Amino acid sequence: MLSEKDAIQVIKKELPQLIQSSEADELSIYKSVSKLVAFTRHVIQNNNTNEVKHCFSLAEQLLKEGNNTVKNAVENVYVFSLSCLFGSTSILREFITPLIEAEYKRQTCCKGI
Repeated sequence: MLSEKDAIQVIKKELPQLIQSSEADELSIYKSVSKLVAFTRHVIQNNNTNEVKHCFSLAEQLLKEGNNTVKNAVENVYVFSLSCLFGSTSILREFITPLIEAEYKRQTCCKGI
């Protein structure tokens, strides 16, 4: 299981432009995932499909391998923030990973109401 510090290091390794070495120790997992959200939005707006796939894969990896705090950050920051883009772009639907899509549906579909 990835701890918060390990997850930040994974983000830093996969997308070094997001997290500077000097700030890596000071960032929370929530701020790090927020940076991933901002970057994902940027690459979606620029139709950079390779980076969109990379961002979704990274988010899915964190969701699969992270401890409860890391999973919580991905669910409540990443998936929740990207959900507002679903209606506005088909690139999201084309490249979203199954686990991220399942979490999105879990958040938006209410059972028992």
